[in-house]
Amino acid sequence: MSKHAVAIWGTSGHAMVVADIVRLVGEYAIAGFIDDRRPDRRGRTFCGAAVLGGREQLPELKGRGVEHMLIAVGDCRLRLCLAEIARQHGFRLAGAVHPRATVAADVTLGAGTVVMAGAVINPACRIGENVIVNTSASVDHECVLEDGVHVCPGVHLAGN
Repeated sequence: MSKHAVAIWGTSGHAMVVADIVRLVGEYAIAGFIDDRRPDRRGRTFCGAAVLGGREQLPELKGRGVEHMLIAVGDCRLRLCLAEIARQHGFRLAGAVHPRATVAADVTLGAGTVVMAGAVINPACRIGENVIVNTSASVDHECVLEDGVHVCPGVHLAGN
């Protein structure tokens, strides 16, 4: 069975971590990176894959059969905006959970959410779309995180 292709939008340090998670989990093959904010990176290799250009590359990616997009941008509002643009172009939002994160069996993770190494999400939590639960953060029981939230590294949210 072949892996699904995913494009990653962003070429920052956060995108490096996201690409690492994608490779560790092994569900997706990285088709390339998109970045509007760093045109100088176009045509270069980033984290082992090509930086294809900006959003003008979205139709080309769809034409190549790429169906999934992962938004790897730390800015919460921008991440939500880019996710909407990706959806308008017909992409499905991919998520990524590091293999060394702990996520309770009944947790709901929204599309596009990324959970980093060492993070813990305890029972009965609802995590919105395009959320980042960063390195070693914890979200205790029955928390609700809205779309686009970023729980910074090492932050601990109490239950309820």
